[in-house]
Amino acid sequence: MKSDKFYNAINSLEEAQFEQQYMSDINNYLAIHATRYLPPAHKDGTHYIPSTAMVRDDGYPRSTVHFALNHIVEGHIGGNWSGMQYVIMTPFNDLMQDNGAPAELSMVDTYFSVNPDKGIILPKSYHIVRPGNLPAGKLYEIRGNTTIYKNENFTATEKQELLEQMDSKDKLTYKRFNTGDLEEIEIEKELSKLGEKGKKLYNTAKDKKAFLRGILENTCNDMLSRISRDIATQATAQQMGFKILPISNGIIDGSDLLCTVETTAQQHNIPGNCTNKGHSLSIYYALEITARYIDALLKEDYHFNTKGIYNNKDDLKTLGTDLITIDNPLKATFIQSIISNKPLGLNKIFENAFRYEVKDRTTRNPHFKQYKTIAEWDANTAETIRRYCDKNEQQFATWRQQISQQPDYQEFINTLRTWQNKQNIAHVLNSRE
Repeated sequence: MKSDKFYNAINSLEEAQFEQQYMSDINNYLAIHATRYLPPAHKDGTHYIPSTAMVRDDGYPRSTVHFALNHIVEGHIGGNWSGMQYVIMTPFNDLMQDNGAPAELSMVDTYFSVNPDKGIILPKSYHIVRPGNLPAGKLYEIRGNTTIYKNENFTATEKQELLEQMDSKDKLTYKRFNTGDLEEIEIEKELSKLGEKGKKLYNTAKDKKAFLRGILENTCNDMLSRISRDIATQATAQQMGFKILPISNGIIDGSDLLCTVETTAQQHNIPGNCTNKGHSLSIYYALEITARYIDALLKEDYHFNTKGIYNNKDDLKTLGTDLITIDNPLKATFIQSIISNKPLGLNKIFENAFRYEVKDRTTRNPHFKQYKTIAEWDANTAETIRRYCDKNEQQFATWRQQISQQPDYQEFINTLRTWQNKQNIAHVLNSRE
């Protein structure tokens, strides 16, 4: 007699085969974008999803908008989407018809490079899943192109129904948070999510246990809300004529499922990828990292653990020391600009980074050899970067003018010039070896 384990393996194999067959047809593709915001509308009434550059005040030059195919992307090293309240779903073919082909198509991360004035246009066939008030006994309700799901005030019966949909790990987490049976390190982790202001409220609370209990209740509610959202998303996809796949073997680089999507993309002359790291290995990401190095010098950046020159303008002595000791490949360019009182040349920095990336990729893909500038490669990204550079060049010039009026400015310049001279001498000596 065969064991349950045997039959589970057979079922898993059948599910995997179905997933591959289903994703071999591009007509089955449903593009899914999880977000914290409702999609805004242009003056003509069309809704769109903005790029990161369009919504950030500093114009951080990320020109892409990202989707998962036939599943809601979960958290990974690049971010966490499990807590996103809004889910935008659109038939992939309709998305392409209104926006053109994506920069890359993959199961986990399909992304489009978008016009910084337009974002990615949502076709009339798009649906949105969002939280809202519903009566007891109803977890979701489909109303035309909008699906409302319950995200709070769950009844005991609804809680039980949602718990049954959780995997064993999440069930255990929910139970421990619900009873408050946590280790000290777990409590500290929850408090850290509140930020400095939240932690201050906790430290000054008269009843810390009650305060913590409220936090844990919110965490439990968020877990239930996520399951409610996913149930609503699956029901909406079914009504749209698509399937949300359980991804039986997980999202594994080079898996049969991911390779099936890559092959399907290539059959339709779309760049494909069979990993979950497509964007992080792209030129788009390399240019974003260039912006990160720039931002790390200009302003506070927790990734690089830097305070930034704008935050040090009243203490030039400390700023001079910070600039010459910081580990940043662009610091020599910044120091030269400060000493010479000339523009930073940020556009040139990006173009140099682009040429380096193209040269590196040409050995593997001769197709990249044709691109001499960012604009030739991708006009949307070039315009996004231009706006970022213009804004930062102007802010930098203003900052430089402000510090030039300070009494210790010349000492600051001498500190930078001394460092620069030492670098020049070291460069000459190294070239003679």
